[in-house]
Amino acid sequence: MNQTTTATLALIPGTQLPGWGLTTTSAYDEAMLVSKFAFANLVFNNADRKYGLTLMEHIKADQAWGVTGFGLPAGTTVALKNGRVPIPPTNLWQVNSIGWTKGHSGNYVPAVLTQGSRHE
Repeated sequence: MNQTTTATLALIPGTQLPGWGLTTTSAYDEAMLVSKFAFANLVFNNADRKYGLTLMEHIKADQAWGVTGFGLPAGTTVALKNGRVPIPPTNLWQVNSIGWTKGHSGNYVPAVLTQGSRHE
């Protein structure tokens, strides 16, 4: 993950939100991370992969949005992680949505990142 830099702040300035929300990354790095859970590899053993996917497959209903939150046929396996954070001083949002789907049409690992979104 050469395009990811972890934030070191305890809090996002002017908020009570955790500073790790200001970590910078790329869609490529996020897709690579999810693929390590979705497919066998040398980074995670099968038990670790299963644990991570179980967490991503059992999200709260209010988190079922983003890249896999709609339009998938019945029987599709969905693993999902979304995030959003307001960026001071504009308070426009940085939003990310990553996931993995496995179904009749194949395996997909989409990753979408946006910056400057208005919170609606």
